[in-house]
Amino acid sequence: IFFLACFFYLFYQVHPVLSIEVQTPVFFMTADFWREFLKIPGGFTDWFSLLFMQFWTTDLWSSLLLSICLWLVAFLTRKWLETLSEKRPVHTFHLIPAALLLVLHVQSSFRLGITLALIVNLAVVILFMRWKSKRQLLRTVVALVVAVLLYWLSGGAFLIFVILAGLNDLLFGK
Repeated sequence: IFFLACFFYLFYQVHPVLSIEVQTPVFFMTADFWREFLKIPGGFTDWFSLLFMQFWTTDLWSSLLLSICLWLVAFLTRKWLETLSEKRPVHTFHLIPAALLLVLHVQSSFRLGITLALIVNLAVVILFMRWKSKRQLLRTVVALVVAVLLYWLSGGAFLIFVILAGLNDLLFGK
């Protein structure tokens, strides 16, 4: 019900297609355009968000795609909480990040790349937390390699992975 309400709120009140007027998502299918994004940390996520925003042609599609992104954030947050506690978490706590992102996406200048970076980092931290290794050194080396790759993929949002995985290892020793 929450995401249906998000969809209708975005569709009737916010009109996310108007963010194209502020952000102007130009997307080219050339190698030079791709290379420019690979030069900076987080460029891949920015490139993918520009590709994703090419489908924001109407309020219906943009509201639907943004609602799907919010659902993914809530779903991944719930899976992270389940992995963390190994119990069923409080049934509405996982909606907090999605609600905050909804408030942020009301502003036309809020970039979709930030939401996509959060989705990527949450997915990777869940996979990392579910991976059980008997050797702590191997787990540490893999965590460092993954952190570097996430820095290249999502820029500063890699800190989400670092903080959540670090807290998991420090507090719960998993």
